[in-house]
Amino acid sequence: MIDISYMKSRSAMYHFLSGLIMCELKDEDYAKYKNVNLASLFEGGAIKESAAAFDEYFKSPEDIEDLAVDYAKTLLGAGIAEAKAAFCIESIYTSAKHIIMQEAWVKMHELITNEGIRITNKTDIMEDHLSSELEYMAHICNKEEQPGEMLKAQRDFIETHLINWVLLWRDDVIKYSETKYYPICANLIADFIVSDYEEIKQILMQEKSDENTDEKAKGVPCSESYTLSRGEFDRLLEKLSEDYDVYAPALSHVEGWQDKDSEVRYKLVKSRDEIINDKISEFSPKELIYPISQVMFRFEENKCKPTDDTPTKDILIFARVFDINGTKRLDKIFLENGYFVDSYYKARRDHVKFVLMESKIAYDGCFCASMGANKCDESDISMAVDLDSDDNKDASINIKVTDKSLLSYLEGCKKSDYEPKFLENDPISVRIPRISQVKQIQKVHDLPFWSTYNDKCIQCGKCNTVCPTCSCYETADFLDQQNARTGERRRVWCSCMLPEYSKTAGGFVARPNPEQTMRFKTLHKIYDYNKRFGGDMHMCVGCGRCITQCPEDISFFDTINTLSDEVEALIKEGE
Repeated sequence: MIDISYMKSRSAMYHFLSGLIMCELKDEDYAKYKNVNLASLFEGGAIKESAAAFDEYFKSPEDIEDLAVDYAKTLLGAGIAEAKAAFCIESIYTSAKHIIMQEAWVKMHELITNEGIRITNKTDIMEDHLSSELEYMAHICNKEEQPGEMLKAQRDFIETHLINWVLLWRDDVIKYSETKYYPICANLIADFIVSDYEEIKQILMQEKSDENTDEKAKGVPCSESYTLSRGEFDRLLEKLSEDYDVYAPALSHVEGWQDKDSEVRYKLVKSRDEIINDKISEFSPKELIYPISQVMFRFEENKCKPTDDTPTKDILIFARVFDINGTKRLDKIFLENGYFVDSYYKARRDHVKFVLMESKIAYDGCFCASMGANKCDESDISMAVDLDSDDNKDASINIKVTDKSLLSYLEGCKKSDYEPKFLENDPISVRIPRISQVKQIQKVHDLPFWSTYNDKCIQCGKCNTVCPTCSCYETADFLDQQNARTGERRRVWCSCMLPEYSKTAGGFVARPNPEQTMRFKTLHKIYDYNKRFGGDMHMCVGCGRCITQCPEDISFFDTINTLSDEVEALIKEGE
């Protein structure tokens, strides 16, 4: 249950922040702000630091006339050249021409009118002025009806009208202001919005979790297990194929420079015989969610048209546990990395379900247990097949369904008590380096062992291509042959192992050598990702494809273990 007092305290904070930038600081504000003690309201993080800086400022404030001049210059653009100010207007930051009274103003006008409220008594404050938007947040935080729905409305408003430009505005205030006060205010406003946004998301996630828990407590079945014959399983695939594009590892003929009759790739399947269950696929199922080449929009003369990459049918993917966990890493990168959701990725991801293919053996090069990616509970179906009975047409197949929308496909099938099992140990253990301090990074960066890859790695990028978690891409325009002013923009997979990936304007290549690209990739997989998102997940899920598919037989788990040994030596030196 969402506490009403929580909503009202947030309303008061938004009202307070609005007043900081609605007009210049007045004489009467000094005594009021001096006794606020904002830092006591927050437990930690950037917002507490910003609040403490605000409290500290009023112990020795600047001259009020200097602040008035700075307000006019920095926030109103008075007496300065264009684009040298931090205008508090959303339209200026979010419209194509960076001018006032654009789409953001229209939307804010509609919101305020629909609520039947007057944001401020000042007649010259625009509807999409930051102080107006903060006052609007104060208003909807103060509404007592349906607090859960109102919290969703507040989250949506922050996403649509605040967090999409306030951080840029804060940076401009810091850049152009000549006093200490307004950068402190800008930091306080931006940090509170970010903190509040994160807290709202956490509350809503907990509310959803509680709803699911309540549903389970009422006895509503959330999962069922079944035992199917070979024929029943094929009929299940037929039923699923009516509503889903069903993909699974299958033999695929290869034509190219390699002399290869076939390899295991993800293909559309309609029977058990097509599914390869005793080998790991050469490529991950990543390309089904995040295509190798994806059209972002089409342009024609002076206009462009976004493309809709939503699949015509939902997608059901038979995958190993590490590939499902690999998709969780991609979800973090594309859906939770900052404050913007990648709409192209989300358009496909929302239509994907997974079938976990239980593994009874450890595959070559696999070290998923060491990376904590050997278990998962995110699959919609789990499946176990007796590998020794593939030729037996009567061999049973165990199924566990955890998505209630899929239960109808199993009507009439024999129920069982099957629970998926997971491998507990790797054939070769991998030790994650203990990099716990930022000051260690420079020493890790300078380790001599990275240079050994100059004689090993050919920088082909295949390790990135087969990896289920690599997400790097580049964008390119493809012009129509008949008219060079029309065409489409695509994003295409790229590789951090390629020198060209780090090329900047002017032709400078930041990472030209294998030692630099290998270092960049390795640290991203076993340090940077975890540092960014926290928890116990690393970007590498230990599938081993980068090892088995490398033309130079470079072992990534050897790279990680060697780095771990080097880091331990650095730690001992520090002691």
